[in-house]
Amino acid sequence: MKKCTKCGEWKDESEFSLRYSVTSKPSLRNECKSCLSSQERNRVNNNREAYNQRRREKYQNSHEHYAKQQRERRSKRLENEPGYKEKLNEQKRKQRAIYRSDELRIRTAKARFYLRRMLPEGMEPSPELVKVKTSQLMLLHEISQTKEEQG
Repeated sequence: MKKCTKCGEWKDESEFSLRYSVTSKPSLRNECKSCLSSQERNRVNNNREAYNQRRREKYQNSHEHYAKQQRERRSKRLENEPGYKEKLNEQKRKQRAIYRSDELRIRTAKARFYLRRMLPEGMEPSPELVKVKTSQLMLLHEISQTKEEQG
């Protein structure tokens, strides 16, 4: 049993976090876990804007650093590894194929949903009708994408 210096209650030692030090072995903290968490929560809530700003800066810096590393690695591999560019292009083709198959599956599900709403209760749309509606949705999607690219 140990007494918390914040709340003054006697608690089991499992209710206290360990304090790690470079010069000595780990020891129990003087504040219990619940007091420490409420103290940290209050500190963050009292300085919310500064806390959010630090988090945004940390995210931005780590993201930029990671992106820079990725670009450097890719350029080195493009220079030094024969066939790496072809490998990248093949990966892109595979990802596009997966995306298109997922997109087709999603558009087919949407077509079934639209058709079920239009048909009488309990009647299922025919596969031909679903194909027609799916191709219609795919065309509408492609048209909207080309408009976005042009505009």
